[in-house]
Amino acid sequence: MVAGAVPARWFVHEVRRAIDLLETLPGVDGSRIGLTGNSGGGWLTTLATAVEPRIAAAAPATFVTSRGRYLDGGQHQDAEQVLLGGTEHGVDHADLLAAAAPRPVTVLAAEYDFFPIEGTRETVRRAQTTYAALGAPDALTLVTAATTHQYAPELAAAATRFFCTAFGLPAPDDETEPGTLRLEALACGDTGEAAVLHDLTAAGYREPREPADPTDWLRDRITAGRDVPDEPGVRWLPGPAGSRHGFWRTETGLWNAGVLLADETDARPGLRLVLLHDGTAEATTDHPVLTRAARDDRVGGPLLVLDVRGVGALAPRDRSGRSPLSHDSTMYKLLADLLWLDDSLAAARAFDVTRAIDVMLAGHPDRPVHIHAAGLGAHHAMLAAAVDPRIVDVTVSDPVVDLDRIMTTRLHDDGRGAWHGVLPGLAVHAPGRRLHDLLGTRLKEVP
Repeated sequence: MVAGAVPARWFVHEVRRAIDLLETLPGVDGSRIGLTGNSGGGWLTTLATAVEPRIAAAAPATFVTSRGRYLDGGQHQDAEQVLLGGTEHGVDHADLLAAAAPRPVTVLAAEYDFFPIEGTRETVRRAQTTYAALGAPDALTLVTAATTHQYAPELAAAATRFFCTAFGLPAPDDETEPGTLRLEALACGDTGEAAVLHDLTAAGYREPREPADPTDWLRDRITAGRDVPDEPGVRWLPGPAGSRHGFWRTETGLWNAGVLLADETDARPGLRLVLLHDGTAEATTDHPVLTRAARDDRVGGPLLVLDVRGVGALAPRDRSGRSPLSHDSTMYKLLADLLWLDDSLAAARAFDVTRAIDVMLAGHPDRPVHIHAAGLGAHHAMLAAAVDPRIVDVTVSDPVVDLDRIMTTRLHDDGRGAWHGVLPGLAVHAPGRRLHDLLGTRLKEVP
């Protein structure tokens, strides 16, 4: 994702290479190659059939529904099932099925699945109009079973009958479950091992490239498509020890929040902005980053501890009680949904930083901004500083997002939520320390 490509790209490529191999084998009829799989395999079957015409028939299982129904269900999306910008460009499951027309396809669905069966039925009906227009109204069918999320025996039996019919083969006389291949039988290559996706992306990341200024690209990623209201609707409420707690609209229907600590001095008026890993949820009077910011006397005036969307006071309630750092949390679902919309949580949060500056410096746009940040906040601060010249400097500590580590280390997730910082294409436009170099002397890294 960070490299701007989805895992499904390689998965589909591997399907195509497998077909290349099948076509070279004796006894294989290249005109009768079929594909089936369930869950993530159902996704791969759906996607590969849409783009690979050599797949003569397909039976995607326990996946096909619709984006709208899936969103209603509140489920998170596995990374390989995310199409970057797919929803923004109008791609839905029905479009993928229609792309396979008029080849025979049977959709296999579990009636008690977390892929909502209502969406499955709607999607098949939509795609059947394309099949009818191409003269094959009966080539797309739907088979359901009263089961949960699995390639249930009755679905497997239906798939067997489907392929026999599609390929002109005799009906099966034995529908018992086939045996599972031993792990050794699946090994490939002389060593019995295969390259994993990480190896491919790491190799591409290490390829030398001419450094370019990513500022315009970053600005577009951070600001494009934002629905900014005419008025931020700022509200301030009194807090303890002279502090004020505030919130305002960053986009229509979306809010930011913060704690404002008054600290008037004789220094030039400006703004000190604090971005912590967990926002105001971890703000204490002795927090080292907050202490460092309070001692920064280069500017006078307020000190704002900021909550960007999904952080601190704005953290969503997780439907299953999971941590926002978990890959099956509500936060992960929101991140995946943003990727479908050609957006990202990191870009949106960087925009929130610039929006907070708009609010705090209303009427005084020339006043300087100094940011003190840590953890995930360091990533958002650096992205914002790259596109906002009002940010004079950024002091960061304990950064969570390290592109080099993410792109070159297997199992790089250390449990601190670096995936929150995914901005598709960042590893191409600003690899390694490129973002650091872009900020130059404006960036200060401290323990």
